Amino acid sequence: MNADGARDFLVWLAFQSGPRRPPAHQAILDELQVSATAVYRTWERGFGAELTATQVVAARAHPAADLITPDEPGRPAPYQPNDVPERVSGSYIVMMEPGTDPAGTAERAGVTLRGLFRFSFTGFAGIMTAEQLEIVRRAPGVTVVLDDITVGP
Repeated sequence: MNADGARDFLVWLAFQSGPRRPPAHQAILDELQVSATAVYRTWERGFGAELTATQVVAARAHPAADLITPDEPGRPAPYQPNDVPERVSGSYIVMMEPGTDPAGTAERAGVTLRGLFRFSFTGFAGIMTAEQLEIVRRAPGVTVVLDDITVGP
């Protein structure tokens, strides 16, 4: 908690389908009057930020917000399960902070790599056991873990 009573929270945004969905991050941050310096983590469907009690109440009422949970130091990176039929069981997409080593992170956790991402975002796709998933979520630089899904025919 900082001097103005703000605490760290994870804000999950409601899923918006379609190939050109508008980014809801900035709209909700603007409406809640969250400063850029208060945001410490972002991913496709959410962000982590220092929020005051008033901002948390407003976020919970916001139509773009799906879930707001307290964040804690040492807490594993968020994992967003996906229950769509296209989900690939045991396969995950791991998003990491720029400048980190996705191949090294996967290797240290014993993950079978399916792909490395270095251009649109830093991270990797891999096949993991439940134990490996927890190890990866706690690895330095990991920002979010998502279920892998099959895209296309």
